[in-house]
Amino acid sequence: MIQTTNNNKLAMKIVVGKSKTQFSSWAFLYNSIDFCIRHDIEFNVFYCNWEESIERVEQRFISYLLWKYYKLRISPSRLRSSGNRPISNDILDKINSDNVQKELNYWHNHVTYITETNPTAIWKTVKSFLCEHGKEEREKYNVKYTIKNDITGEEEVKEEMREKVVGYIEDNPNSLNFIFIDHISCCTTERGFTLKQSIDKIVDYCVGFRNTYKVSTLIIQQQNTQGESAQNIKINKIRPSKEGLADSTYTGNYCNILFGLFSPIKYDIDVYPSSGSGYPIKNGFKDNIRFLECVLNRDGAASAGELLPLFFDGKVCWYHEMPTQLTLDNDELRKKWLSLAKKYDSEKKDKSLINPKEEQLDLDFIKGILE
Repeated sequence: MIQTTNNNKLAMKIVVGKSKTQFSSWAFLYNSIDFCIRHDIEFNVFYCNWEESIERVEQRFISYLLWKYYKLRISPSRLRSSGNRPISNDILDKINSDNVQKELNYWHNHVTYITETNPTAIWKTVKSFLCEHGKEEREKYNVKYTIKNDITGEEEVKEEMREKVVGYIEDNPNSLNFIFIDHISCCTTERGFTLKQSIDKIVDYCVGFRNTYKVSTLIIQQQNTQGESAQNIKINKIRPSKEGLADSTYTGNYCNILFGLFSPIKYDIDVYPSSGSGYPIKNGFKDNIRFLECVLNRDGAASAGELLPLFFDGKVCWYHEMPTQLTLDNDELRKKWLSLAKKYDSEKKDKSLINPKEEQLDLDFIKGILE
């Protein structure tokens, strides 16, 4: 199973691949918020929404909550009443329900948006919050340096005492601080930096926050388009990799974990994985499946090549773990997941299959899969 909140402290993670924002939101924000509400933990998020507006970020969360509590498949575009389809009063009532509002209120009270897209904005915002909600531990140290007299040419050795931050004590020990960057290549340059240098500076800041202030970071990063070349497709080198990190691989040098998300339908693949008993893609799951891989793990074996299949519903930002191998023992479970994917595909082809009032799937059908 995917660990979320338990791994949020003292770590820097990178997520690359298809649907990376949705996966990162689900795995590291939504599940963490649920955990922290139930265990009375302060989960403070610094959200760099550099690719989307605040409204769209929160609409995605509302779509997820409507699915979580009521199994309603209301996409963010539907929440915006796109296509002259106004939201019904029934849906509005559910948005205003205690369950949904509890998590929305927690979000509004604990998420700070960083809309300025430069490294200094992250440093100032996070450092200011930490100094207001905790105490820095400082240590004095002696520095010797040489000054040369421009006239006589003589050198003089001087000494002075300086201070450095060596630790941090939170006012509330039952708290977690988390930086969420989406996505890092959207940062702007400053101080004459190139894009790569700006990305590297953000990484340096986040490493300092991790090592000294116990702040965790999630970086969403794109892959280089060269990884999708005809040659790479031919030799089946198409999954996300550290070498393929866009604009700067420096991020991969300092992260604790690098997650890759792979979508076989993007490459028109029939069955994936091709070896063993794989999942049907073109005539089965289509865009409703992702394969999660731990590309790099500095805290343990990365288990390179091991893939975790996830059922994916992009409409409501929902993922669910599926069997890693399709065998006779779990064939019935596979058929259930496949039937759900085909139900979703039928909705895309024939809008009349969607209940215009609630857009709600059969709850018994869903429960039968999740049990």
